[in-house]
Amino acid sequence: MATSKHSKRTQESYTTGDKGKNRVRLYPHERSGTLMLEFYNEAGTRKRISLGHTDFTLGKLKANELAAELAKNEGCPVGDLTLKALFDKYVCEVTPTKGPSAQGHDRRARKLFEACWGNAKVKNLDRTDWDRFIQQRRTGALWPQGERRKKRGVRDRVIEFDLKFLLAACNWATTVRVKGQPLLERNPFKGLPIPVETSPRRPIVSDDELTRLTEAAKELGPEVELYVLLVRETGHRSSAVAALRWSDLDLENRWVTWRAENDKQGREHSTPLTQKAVEALKAAKRKAARIGDGWVFPDPDKPEQPANRQLHAQNWYRLERKAGLARIPGRGWHSLRRKFATDLKHDTPLSDLCALGGWKGPEVLLRCYMQADERTMRAALDRRAQRLASGQ
Repeated sequence: MATSKHSKRTQESYTTGDKGKNRVRLYPHERSGTLMLEFYNEAGTRKRISLGHTDFTLGKLKANELAAELAKNEGCPVGDLTLKALFDKYVCEVTPTKGPSAQGHDRRARKLFEACWGNAKVKNLDRTDWDRFIQQRRTGALWPQGERRKKRGVRDRVIEFDLKFLLAACNWATTVRVKGQPLLERNPFKGLPIPVETSPRRPIVSDDELTRLTEAAKELGPEVELYVLLVRETGHRSSAVAALRWSDLDLENRWVTWRAENDKQGREHSTPLTQKAVEALKAAKRKAARIGDGWVFPDPDKPEQPANRQLHAQNWYRLERKAGLARIPGRGWHSLRRKFATDLKHDTPLSDLCALGGWKGPEVLLRCYMQADERTMRAALDRRAQRLASGQ
């Protein structure tokens, strides 16, 4: 039976499930106010996870879902772990600690593996099952339910993400002990080859294309214009920009805080804002005439929610058409992030560039975002020629 405690100002906590079995407690973090879930796993270890928001109604729903999962998974025999039981436990305990995008991928990927392999025992799966999944994803025979099916299957980069989710779930299961025994004795997929994209699509917009996109944004409205400007000026992921609240912005001191729940790495950090971004944000805030906190980019129909990712994806295609740019596979909002990294590579230390764009470290920045460009290469050759001419 669920119970709740209330104060005059806020709902302090909510408890659901049976004590000693599937009890789950919902409560706000004492400093940040972010809602937390507390429960005990099968090994009797107390776990706490952050929901990344302060919506008590949504928090209660999540607490009830978690209690139901815990009750359903109670008594799963160790050694006979099925694929469904593995994913139920992983999605219940680990997935909520990830960002929104990663959480969505976890749930989609588990359905793909269950569709391919059914509810087989994990220990009985082997290389043939692994290869069958890869082949079905490549051909398009295996596709997420509810998504528009393409003429061809997915590329190796997508398959890599799916397989890494499976590996993570299996590795996690080998570290979880129930009644003194590991949930999974060994990862049956350890060491199997993961497809690697040999020529990943990482297009970048040119200076001319960016100018045309910026002009096109003005014609599509102030929200689209502001969105383009912030993605371009901050170098951050478009999903992080879309999730900004006014309380994340310190316009007087020209700083923005990127919340952990909206960051792919789950890491909160702050970066300075350009004067151009500050002026645009101040103008947008005056126009919104909003008192208190709220979304910088609210849903047009439900202002209490942020605009969904589909709207921003559609706006990119509208921008390309308005700017007269041909459709290039792989080019989207992320191409502005690549341009940010490439533009600043000439005179910005790697540590500063990582901090500015929210990259955790230089490895991914160098491999996936910074790109060779003609200006840099010609300048390098000119410097070399000057050294040779001077006899140095």
